[in-house]
Amino acid sequence: MRRALPLESLFFSFKAATPLLGNNPAALIDEDTLSHHTLFAITAGDALGQMEGRTPIQVRQGDCLLLPSGEMLRFAAKSESSFQCIRITFDLYKIGQACPEASLGDRFPYFVPIAIRPLSLMLDALEQLSLIGQNALPLARFKQQVKLQELFAVLLEQHERNNQEDSAVAAVESTVAYMQEHYREPITVEKLLQISGVGRWKFSTLFQMLTGHKPLDYLTELRMNRAKELLLLRQQEPLREIAHSVGFQDEYYFNRRFRKQIGLSPRQYARRITDAAASADWAGREVKLPLQSTRIVAIGYSLGDMLTLGIKPIGADLSLIGKQVVFRGELQHIADIGSKGDTAIIAELEPELILHCNLQHESPEALASIAPTLFIEKNASTYVRLRQVADILGRTEQAERWISGFESRMDAMWQAVRPDLLPCETASIFVVVRGDLYLMGNHGMALSIYHPHGFEKPDKVQQLFHANVPFMKIDAAQLEECSGSRIFLLSTDDALSRETIRHIIMSKSWQQLPAVRSGRFHMADAMWNFDDPLTRDRLLSVLPNLLRQSS
Repeated sequence: MRRALPLESLFFSFKAATPLLGNNPAALIDEDTLSHHTLFAITAGDALGQMEGRTPIQVRQGDCLLLPSGEMLRFAAKSESSFQCIRITFDLYKIGQACPEASLGDRFPYFVPIAIRPLSLMLDALEQLSLIGQNALPLARFKQQVKLQELFAVLLEQHERNNQEDSAVAAVESTVAYMQEHYREPITVEKLLQISGVGRWKFSTLFQMLTGHKPLDYLTELRMNRAKELLLLRQQEPLREIAHSVGFQDEYYFNRRFRKQIGLSPRQYARRITDAAASADWAGREVKLPLQSTRIVAIGYSLGDMLTLGIKPIGADLSLIGKQVVFRGELQHIADIGSKGDTAIIAELEPELILHCNLQHESPEALASIAPTLFIEKNASTYVRLRQVADILGRTEQAERWISGFESRMDAMWQAVRPDLLPCETASIFVVVRGDLYLMGNHGMALSIYHPHGFEKPDKVQQLFHANVPFMKIDAAQLEECSGSRIFLLSTDDALSRETIRHIIMSKSWQQLPAVRSGRFHMADAMWNFDDPLTRDRLLSVLPNLLRQSS
């Protein structure tokens, strides 16, 4: 564990404050500067701080960047006319020692941009430090030393606050993910507080900000949503079994909570939905579940779910999905029904069920005239979609075994590669498909990358997750604002995509991205951007090698 910083035993000895404009390496580095600690305070514009052997650091107006002695730095400003900063040099002593400290190691926030808000706090201190010259009277010099101490008090307080806020949000997010996967188990607020390590009041505030609900209300909603699915899929199953399946130990308590939240008893709800739609089938035919037959046609992304459960469909849209996935070797003896689901081909296969997990079909009535047609939510998460398919096909136990085993394998993988990651490292996933560039949100490879032991989300990606957006089309000019400190660039293998990739990686804006300059970017095939169970499982063996290699 990182030791606490002994602030009461430190003394900051001011040396000089020098205004700097634009790209001027000579002004940043000289022999005198190298022998002291340095604080760069950015007063206007933005730039990339570059140091030999270190990841470039993006700084903006209002940021402070602290360096130990011996570190050489130059700024590459986007616009020399607008970039301004003040370089403050000082020595750092431990009280009772005659020689200054070269570095306090990881107990001091070196190499991390610290945003001071409001900006006036920093500007006022900088003005007073800069006004007093080297030949000032002793009292003025003493005031200068005090002002430097005050500036560092603000700086360290802001850094601690930033760390606490980022860590708290990530910790609360981890409890949301925990609840989504463990809602069947007994969960209390105390348990969530223990998992997060966040204080009760702050936890409640952040939890509501992230989910729109109080913790126990969110848990109830998770359970009720799952209960509604099971009530339709398992209409002959005793109510107590459904209650137990979603985390309620008492059938009567479940009945009361369901009635209070939905306005109907569980059985009344099931009958109401059944009467209104006759069944989950598009055409209104009753489909007895779980299905005993394996004569199934899979349209879209349910193919990987079925194969994970040990069921091979008789037909699937192999002309599109089959060319993109990593499990092509498992598609033998599956008929190709065409990229949009050719109804004539499907009819010849004589299926007993059609599972549709894609964009809305142009003619669902035509599909439903061939066989009962059930729709699976395309953008549902891996576990939710797998469980839906498992319930339909009577493979619930297999699905739960796979989920449990996968979680263990994924935890082990991230623990193994953790030493290769930077502390609090962010990552962005960009995908080029048929020439168009996308930033990934809560879909595809992102479900594996943004793991509690893996990468954190940059602001733009965080916004997509909060809005439940799977991906967003962008242009090359938006790469900088969307990029994390590490980049994954995926692409389909077609002429348009190859040309777009070439244009991107040859551009000056791409080459100046911090992740690119530091070699922390990786290129891979877009086939790894699927989030079916088979792809995610195989990604576990590919990702460690990918992370240790830069493109």
